[in-house]
Amino acid sequence: MADSGLRQTLIMLRLPVYPNSVSTGELRQHLIDAGYEVTLRTVQRDIQALITILPIIDGPEGGWAYSQNSKAHIPFMCPLTALAFVMAAQHLDSLMPPHLLDRVSAYVNKAKDTLANSPKYKAWPNKVKIYPQSTVLQQAHADDTIAQIIYQALFEGRVFTASYNQSDIRIVHPLGLVYRGDQIFLIVHFDDVNDIRITSVQRYDEAMLSDNSVKVPTGFSLQQYIDEGHLGWFVDGPKTINFKGEFKHWWGLKLSESPLSDDQVIKDINEQKVMVSATVDDTYELRRWLLSLAGQVRVIEPLALKEWLVEQWQAALDIECQERPFIAEQHGYYDIRD
Repeated sequence: MADSGLRQTLIMLRLPVYPNSVSTGELRQHLIDAGYEVTLRTVQRDIQALITILPIIDGPEGGWAYSQNSKAHIPFMCPLTALAFVMAAQHLDSLMPPHLLDRVSAYVNKAKDTLANSPKYKAWPNKVKIYPQSTVLQQAHADDTIAQIIYQALFEGRVFTASYNQSDIRIVHPLGLVYRGDQIFLIVHFDDVNDIRITSVQRYDEAMLSDNSVKVPTGFSLQQYIDEGHLGWFVDGPKTINFKGEFKHWWGLKLSESPLSDDQVIKDINEQKVMVSATVDDTYELRRWLLSLAGQVRVIEPLALKEWLVEQWQAALDIECQERPFIAEQHGYYDIRD
C-alpha cells in the first residue's frame, strides 16, 4: 500500500466521534509519532480525500470527527460482542445522563445492525431485560449541562464552583461518583469544610468548571469509603451492631441467598419462624428495610433498635387513626409495644 493509504488509515483510526474532535495539528503529530514526517498541508489533503468516502465532519473548534451516528469507522463486530453492547446500553439507559450515552451511540447502533442481520441472535434483546431494583421511584434527573461539567471535573481532576441545594456558590472538590438505585451520588469535599460529604448530582445548580486541581484527602479511597458503609447513611456515626430478630419462615430462604452479613446465622424456631443473627452496620438503610417488613419481623436485639422501630410504627398508626378514626373504633386503638 502506498504511503498515502497508510497515512489515511492511521487518520481514520485516530478520528473520534462528534462531539469529540481532533485538530489537524494533533493528527499531524499522530502521524509523526508513527514515523511519517508530514506537513499540515499533507494532513489536510489526506482528510479531504477521506471526506469523499467517509462521514467526516468539522468538529468543535476547527477539529475533525466522524458524524455522531456514523458506523463506518467501527471495526467488524461479531454477534456476541454486539449483544453485549446492546445489553449494556439497555442497562445504562436508566443510569447515565443522555450526553454520556451519546458518546457510545454509534457503537450501539452498529451492534443493533449486527444483530438485525444475524438470524441466530437478533431475538436476544427481546429475551433479556433489565428490571431496576427500585420500581417505585424513577431515576432522579440531573440537568445535562451541569452533569457534563461535574463529570468533566471529576475525570480531569479539577474543581468546579456551584450552588448546592440552592445555597451560596461554593468550591467543590469531586472525589468519586456512585450510581445507586434511583440516585447518582457525587462524593466531595467543599472548600469551606474539612469532612467528606455525599451529595446528589441533581441538586447542583450554576456549575462552572475551574482550572484548579482537586485536593484529595490523604488516604481517601472511593472503594474503601463504600466498603465502610457510608452510602448506607449511618444513624449516629460509623458503627456496627449485633442484630438478632425473628422472621417469618420464608425469609430464611431469602436471607440464606442474600445474607445480611458474612457472619449471619439462621436457626429454625418452628415451622413458622426463623431466628437470624448478624453483625451489621447501623444505617438508616437497614432501618428503612426493617420498617418495610412490619408484621414479618420481630427485632430482639439491640434494644435501642427495637425501640426506634416501635416508635416509628406507632407514629404511623397514630397518623392512620387520626385520618381514619374507624380504624381505632373497629380494631381498638392499641399500643404496639404490648
